[in-house]
Amino acid sequence: MKTYSGKDKINGDVWYKYPVIANYKTVTIFNVSSHHFFRIKIGKQDGKIVSGYDYQFKSGLGGGCNPGRKWGEFDSYDEALEYELNKTAQILQEIKEPDGAEKDALRRILKFREKFIQKDLFE
Repeated sequence: MKTYSGKDKINGDVWYKYPVIANYKTVTIFNVSSHHFFRIKIGKQDGKIVSGYDYQFKSGLGGGCNPGRKWGEFDSYDEALEYELNKTAQILQEIKEPDGAEKDALRRILKFREKFIQKDLFE
């Protein structure tokens, strides 16, 4: 994975001003309700594989961004998907007193990640 920081530039623009993309594929990790879901967005920008995410948990924790080179570039779609799974799992694992929704989200992410690693997503 390649990342940008400081005064790094992408095609002449300071990395944080570089645009994100609007055309991407969405991988739904889980979708229990409109207040409890996690989706990973993967696409290509300038020939590079990029990712983003969109999540909301019943606890109120949520966030999202569209894919873009400014967030990082990957060598494969699998690497991008695994990165987003691991990043979100780490956020949830660092919560000192997770509530039931956060525990449920982490359980679902870890289960998806395990199936992904085993390439057994369609069980």
